[in-house]
Amino acid sequence: MSDTNNSNRGSESLNNMDDKSKLRLVARECKKLQQDLVAAHEQIQEEKNKVSQLTQELEEEKKKRQEAEQQYKSSAAVENTTVLQAKIQSLERDRDTYKQETIRLTTENQNLKELFSAMEESMEQMKKQIEELTLKLNEANSIPAQQRSERQFKEDSLFREAFSLNDDQYIICRYPCSYGTLICHGDLFIAPLCVCFAQTLTKENNNSVILYYHDISSVERISRFSIGIKLGKAIEFTMKDGKTHVFLNFSRRDTVLRDIYNQAKIFSLPWAASVDLTQKD
Repeated sequence: MSDTNNSNRGSESLNNMDDKSKLRLVARECKKLQQDLVAAHEQIQEEKNKVSQLTQELEEEKKKRQEAEQQYKSSAAVENTTVLQAKIQSLERDRDTYKQETIRLTTENQNLKELFSAMEESMEQMKKQIEELTLKLNEANSIPAQQRSERQFKEDSLFREAFSLNDDQYIICRYPCSYGTLICHGDLFIAPLCVCFAQTLTKENNNSVILYYHDISSVERISRFSIGIKLGKAIEFTMKDGKTHVFLNFSRRDTVLRDIYNQAKIFSLPWAASVDLTQKD
């Protein structure tokens, strides 16, 4: 009954985690169950050894009893036989106890094996789900050329020219915001391989910023100003070289963080864990 309750609580806990955390949790549980199986196997072997030893002792006591019966005519021999019989009965009771314990441990061992097998199946299913989600996300971010409008083609062309990017880069989404200070207002562009900021999509834009995903160390939500709810919604990018870039004045910061997180997950970047999606603006 306790195993069922633990499984239910474990299922509820797994449902509250993201896919990668679920996978790590399942891996830890599988490792623990494997250790429990090894420990149970060692305990069963120890109990078998005890039963074997008791059986040997029982045979020795039976031999002593036979020898005592040969001297039955003397009262001392009769008394010794009674003592031996009591010892044999005690040993038989101990043997029965150990047999029952061995049966119990064998049953528990079988239950652990079944649970371990179920956990392995669950982990494989979760891996497949993660792969399917990743594939869907890749498909969602890789918009076929025939599905992009003429306006999007023009914007993508201006975008690549303004930031000197390769032809495989395009605008997944864009969000109005400010860079560093409120007076430097423009747009934050999310592309397949980078995050860019510019006041205008022209090459002459001196305030443009390009942050490639593989150069990022962490992404965090911060509050930059105490006045105005919208003005305080800022996102700080910390790069591997220690430099920081702050973008603020977002109207939909949660959505921006979600889109950045999705791109990081595609490439399995470690800094994805620093993106806090639990808080809501």
